[in-house]
Amino acid sequence: MLQRVQTLYLLVFIALSAALISGISILEFLAEGTGINKSISLDLNTRNISLTGNLNLAGAELEAVAQEIKRSTPINIDLEDQSLSFTRFSPLLLVQGILVLLALVVMFSYKNLKKQLNLARLLFFLTLLYVGVNMFLAYFGLNYAQPLIEEIPLDDIRVSRITHLGFYLVCALLPFAYLAQLGIKRDYSLIKSLDRLR
Repeated sequence: MLQRVQTLYLLVFIALSAALISGISILEFLAEGTGINKSISLDLNTRNISLTGNLNLAGAELEAVAQEIKRSTPINIDLEDQSLSFTRFSPLLLVQGILVLLALVVMFSYKNLKKQLNLARLLFFLTLLYVGVNMFLAYFGLNYAQPLIEEIPLDDIRVSRITHLGFYLVCALLPFAYLAQLGIKRDYSLIKSLDRLR
């Protein structure tokens, strides 16, 4: 099992997935504008989606904005230090966990090559879908993040997107899933050709 190159590819796949599960940031949306102290950050990683930031408003204006935020958004506001917070579970954690478990099953199914090849194809297909979802979030996520941030009743809010290391780690999963599948397919073809020779 350990002599085969696809085992190495699967181990790298699992290591990258473990790094992603640890909570490395994938995407971040930053909001800047008047009434915001530095910026408001909406961070997406495999564990959660969180919004943090501080406002910079005067007393009466702060009260009005706080009432509007409490009434129309799920965002929590602390009036003393004018901080905003919001955290939700990310469904990406479930997907990443399924990919890790499937990679482990593929790695330890070496005694039945046909089953291992089918599972490796499934792993590649699911990884392709996962990378596609992350690409979609990277390029169209601003359309979904902006309305949440713009629910904060402030004028002149500008939202920008930043891709972090986690995004590139997600993209790096795909070639390792493909190379593992390719190695398993080569072994399966070799065994079939030896069976034909007998």
